[in-house]
Amino acid sequence: MVDWLTSVDFQDDPDELPAWVRSAIAFGKIPGDASYWMLPPEGPWAGHVLLSNNDVSAQTSRYSSFDQFVATLGVAPQAILGGGGHVSYPSGDGQFQLNPVGNGHASVGLV
Repeated sequence: MVDWLTSVDFQDDPDELPAWVRSAIAFGKIPGDASYWMLPPEGPWAGHVLLSNNDVSAQTSRYSSFDQFVATLGVAPQAILGGGGHVSYPSGDGQFQLNPVGNGHASVGLV
């Protein structure tokens, strides 16, 4: 995750990457999205859940706790799955690309 952040969002000056990011725990990734869900154990966002590239650069977090993230996953998974922008997923048989409700493109289309 740190390598990706320093080569994409902080490519102009890798030293600008906040120190607390180096100890953050990357615990998930949305298929088809380059971002990682991360949980920093220290720094200004300690205990919050962030989506790596968007939230580190914007100095914000998506969820104020891991519990809130898990609760959202249980009751509104589209908020998590569509959190990284436009992503889609192949159907089980591979015939369709499915777009999660909530990312602005709630549709089903042929591959």
